[in-house]
Amino acid sequence: MLRLQSEVAWDVVKQIQVKLTPEQQQRVVSYGHCAPNAHDLYLQGMYHWFKANPEEYEKARDYFEQAKTADPNCAEAYGGLGYYYSISADEGLLPPREGWPKVRANANKAVTLDPNIAGPYISLAAATFFYDWDFNHGMEQMKRAVELSPEWPDAHREYGVFLRVLGRPEESTNQAKQALEGDPFSAGMRASLAWAYYYAHQWDEAINHFKVTLQMDSNFLAAHEGLAKCYQQKKMEKEAIEHFISEMRAGGADQLAEQIESTYQSMGYGGAVRALYLTKLQQYQQLAKEAYVSPLFFADLYALLDEKDEAFKYLEEAYQERQSKLTDLKLDPDYDNIRSDPRFAALVKKIGLP
Repeated sequence: MLRLQSEVAWDVVKQIQVKLTPEQQQRVVSYGHCAPNAHDLYLQGMYHWFKANPEEYEKARDYFEQAKTADPNCAEAYGGLGYYYSISADEGLLPPREGWPKVRANANKAVTLDPNIAGPYISLAAATFFYDWDFNHGMEQMKRAVELSPEWPDAHREYGVFLRVLGRPEESTNQAKQALEGDPFSAGMRASLAWAYYYAHQWDEAINHFKVTLQMDSNFLAAHEGLAKCYQQKKMEKEAIEHFISEMRAGGADQLAEQIESTYQSMGYGGAVRALYLTKLQQYQQLAKEAYVSPLFFADLYALLDEKDEAFKYLEEAYQERQSKLTDLKLDPDYDNIRSDPRFAALVKKIGLP
């Protein structure tokens, strides 16, 4: 079937006498190199990957591994593993020095098997941009991915994130809009547009798109988190705490949700939010005894608690590890409490942020 589609496409090109570069000709005649069952497994992996929470990422990795086993020459399977290790390193689920080399290894393998798919180039660009902090070269690689698949929504979504870090919010949101236009029924794409507005500090637009995301998937954790953070910025305390509690319930943390709800009733918004941050801090401290926990998780909470020295201690650890989310340091409202400290500007300069 794929071969037939390729032959039809090539016949159309010849009939209308379109002039194509050799590279474009290769893309027209190229058809999938994955065995059908491997391709199905890859697609199932991507479905879970777009759910955007740690449990779903692990399900995605399992499907990508199954796809690789089903067809060791399936470039998409290695590309999927590149996505998995990229998001795991970016979200602090793996140490950067463990995750990003695996991103490169899997992405390079995918490119070797099929140099005409864009996904692996996105992963390579992400490693250069978010781990090496080589922003110029990373952007060049990202543009290459977009050129390879200008119609692919995920290429535009990722390109928008790069633009966000470079301080180009309008272009960033435009790329996120283009991604959503290409995949309008994806809750993940809708949430990405919402986060683009969030980092552009356009709270109302972000709220609208987070709400639509939850209409599509009521258990989308990042959308509950995003709404809570937006309402927090708008000083809409009742709505903020409601969505912090909704996020906990959607994530299965019912006991914590009840605790924070009770604290809100007795101590108000400030007391409830502080209790939430302190509880999360204790959870991370306990987890760190058994597994890797990103220092940025601690830095973020200490910044929100306005404990500057502790926040900068963990930010320095994150810098030494080359944590990718440090690239959002200038934009993230969570760091507003410590932004005026001279140590903040010094860290931004060391990272090389524009």
